[in-house]
Amino acid sequence: MITKDNKAQAIEKLARSKNDVGSPEVQVSILTERIKEVTEHVKANKHDFMAKRGLIQMVGQRKKLLKYLERTDFETYKATVAKLGLRKYSKNRHYSKGGFLLLNKNSSERVLKRTDISRPFLEIRVFL
Repeated sequence: MITKDNKAQAIEKLARSKNDVGSPEVQVSILTERIKEVTEHVKANKHDFMAKRGLIQMVGQRKKLLKYLERTDFETYKATVAKLGLRKYSKNRHYSKGGFLLLNKNSSERVLKRTDISRPFLEIRVFL
């Protein structure tokens, strides 16, 4: 169980404002602290299968929150991942509010795909 002090420090790391406790960045930070604690518990108690199940659920929840953050605000996603030291950000996907830009690994071609109300699918190809 995460202590009040650890939770306050986790919130302090990524809070947007003084009273921010529910933004995706803060939720990811709190989950990361809980995951660290449960990981240590599972290492010491290898047969605690309920703790393992809870750990897997927390990792899945954090993954969903990071995916949402990556999709909605890529710069905040990069900053969150860097501050928490989780992993490198995806170099293949760059999202914006209007659509997303997908960088193709195999060629020097960028494909911008956007969903539009008037047209079901719009694709613009830009060659570098």
